[in-house]
Amino acid sequence: MKRVNGLLLIILVLLPTGSAAQQPAATAYLLLRPEKIDVVARLDLHEHKVQVRATLTVSNPSPRPVATMRFKLGQTAEITGATIDGVARPFETKTNEENQTVSVNFELDRPLAPGRSTTVVLDYGFPVPQASARAALTIDEWLLLPESFWIPVIHTPYLIDYNVDTAPFTLRIEAPTGMKVISSGELVSEERHDDMTWTTYRQRLFARPMFIARDFERVGEGGGAVEIYQPRGYALANAKTIDQLRSEAERILNFYTGFFGQPAPTPIRIVASARVPFYGAPGILVVDERTLAREILDEETVYFLASNLARNWLGGRYRITGPGHGVLFDGLPSFLALLYMRRQYGPSVAERMVTRFRTEYLAIVRGGSAYDAPLARQSLRNRQYFRSIYNKVPMVMRLIEKSLGEERFLSIIKALFSGEAGRTVTLADFRRAVLAAGGAKKLEPILERWFDRVVLPDFAVGKPVYENGKWSVTVANFGDGGGDVDVEIETEDGRRLRQTVKIEAQGYAQAAFQTSSPPRRARVDPDQLYIQAKYENDVYPRKPPVAKLMGEGTLALIRGDAAQAEAAFRQVLAGEPENAAARALWARALAALDRLDEAEREAHRALAESLPSLAVFAHARWALADVAMKRHRPADAIAHYRQAALALAEDVALLAARDALIGAERAAGKLPLPGEPVRGFIARLDAAIGSGRPAAVKELVEMQNLKSFAVGVAFLEGWKTEILRGAPLDAHRMILDVKTLATTSEGQRRARAIYILRQQGSSWKLYEIPVFVEK
Repeated sequence: MKRVNGLLLIILVLLPTGSAAQQPAATAYLLLRPEKIDVVARLDLHEHKVQVRATLTVSNPSPRPVATMRFKLGQTAEITGATIDGVARPFETKTNEENQTVSVNFELDRPLAPGRSTTVVLDYGFPVPQASARAALTIDEWLLLPESFWIPVIHTPYLIDYNVDTAPFTLRIEAPTGMKVISSGELVSEERHDDMTWTTYRQRLFARPMFIARDFERVGEGGGAVEIYQPRGYALANAKTIDQLRSEAERILNFYTGFFGQPAPTPIRIVASARVPFYGAPGILVVDERTLAREILDEETVYFLASNLARNWLGGRYRITGPGHGVLFDGLPSFLALLYMRRQYGPSVAERMVTRFRTEYLAIVRGGSAYDAPLARQSLRNRQYFRSIYNKVPMVMRLIEKSLGEERFLSIIKALFSGEAGRTVTLADFRRAVLAAGGAKKLEPILERWFDRVVLPDFAVGKPVYENGKWSVTVANFGDGGGDVDVEIETEDGRRLRQTVKIEAQGYAQAAFQTSSPPRRARVDPDQLYIQAKYENDVYPRKPPVAKLMGEGTLALIRGDAAQAEAAFRQVLAGEPENAAARALWARALAALDRLDEAEREAHRALAESLPSLAVFAHARWALADVAMKRHRPADAIAHYRQAALALAEDVALLAARDALIGAERAAGKLPLPGEPVRGFIARLDAAIGSGRPAAVKELVEMQNLKSFAVGVAFLEGWKTEILRGAPLDAHRMILDVKTLATTSEGQRRARAIYILRQQGSSWKLYEIPVFVEK
């Protein structure tokens, strides 16, 4: 224990003092930073615009005076005025089409001196002409995320040497009383004036202003550190899942409170959205609304919670910046999520996460490592930023952890992110702390190789050979970048023996084992510490080509060739009996072959996995539904098909599951269909599209969501919608499964689609078409 405390002292001594002299050289205005942001916003739904007054307290932490200021906003921003310290100032604007931003530039009469601050006020309108997952001002949901650049920033996410701006903020928004505005931080007040309400939030952590608003209701148990919001009357909500979601979030908060020794900032708000699949920031998480409808808490959701709740301690309490900021700001939360899942759910779940990291990263490097950038030079200028940071960083952290030991490595992270809040932390600080803890000779090659370069080893292990009284195993590295790697053999009597060898790029090494029992298997990198170009040659005897077999089996299942699919998945399971994804798909193939008892057994085995993935859950429930249908129990199949559809993201698979659901509901006499008002609306919509008058279509659709659709269908000669199923989604929306028939000058085109309708008073609008697949 004394040794660890001494290590903590060394690390704390090495931490930066926040001196402005440590700022990297840059264009002058980049030396400035916002210390506080105050936002007042009024929403104008008719104009699809928000009127904003942003007040920024800007400081100069650098050692030299700065005579210019430059702020970035989204390119639709309409700047109407600006003041600096209460005095109106002229400004210039310049549009950057590449980043879709507009720059607001000031020349100061008197340069801002080192250590001084100033107050800048910008007045502007921010139109949102078309809804996206970053910004939307529709009849149902209002959303402005920081990625839309609705708030002025000095540092954008495209800079290498600086992180994007974060600061404590207040947010005051005027909105119609029926809309609940949700942001992060403390809810200061909700003041109602006639039919409008002013809502004020105060966020004390380093964060970026954002909000989401609609007719929300808070659900689940009251009180506590976690608040959950869903669309009012959300028909698919599962109360048990909502309680599990809250309990999991609270468990994660308690884990990080113990890890960092700092209390969790509360409350944490979890908000269900139809538009945003996942978004996380200090104090707030936005999830796909279907998360609240599924009967399980899946692997992906727990990972999302664990990685994004870590931000309350990392980028929330401390300002992370400097070159390589993404390693700590976005990548380290992924490693901490892995740590949580390893401790909470055991090594099997952690191994699945590692496999996912390794597989996801391979999508970048299939064409060679040049498609990535060094971690120390990453920014959003690299199109692969998120795939690289989220998947590569936790793998590199595991390498460092293995070299230092878990306790010593975790103590470095705790020391960097503990003590007085508000400090600046950089990747350079992390590197110095690692070297101080483990020695430059041992750790510097790892840091240089994985932070400063892009390397991709490719280890291969050969057949064990008996010679000179020992079993010898040859290991090769056909890639670039190497290091110390473990070689493991499993003997015939069940023992596992390991040795560590050093192997460089394009090199060879040998491990020798003294054992009387012959090896039956050899493996290089058994703990899966390294990202590699491929993994099929890590084991001898070679495993079946899992990815290839999974692809072949899935395609065969889609084509209806159940026998080929069954054979492919069975072969995968012969080499990887723990592969739950293959087992769930195998169950579907078995059901298609009328091997119903086997299918049911294997589906339940897949679902019994600790924290199953969405894919495992979807296909296992689909298999159980198919079994129920073949046993002439359509009522039992309905819930299984519904749950499968809620877990699927790919359009074709989703529609196939929903078609199966419709078949089961029809067979059970439980098919929900809309009433006359909805059928009448669809008839008017079809007539408007067939009229060739765009204005008639625009009156019936939500143009923020469906502008392209409304323009495109104006050129059709006819449009016919067949309603297959219709059910309420919440107090205002209805979901319709439909088939469409479009008539053009070249003939007819058929499609399968999902319509979302939104009710306004006694009338309806086509709000969204989330799925549209031409047949």
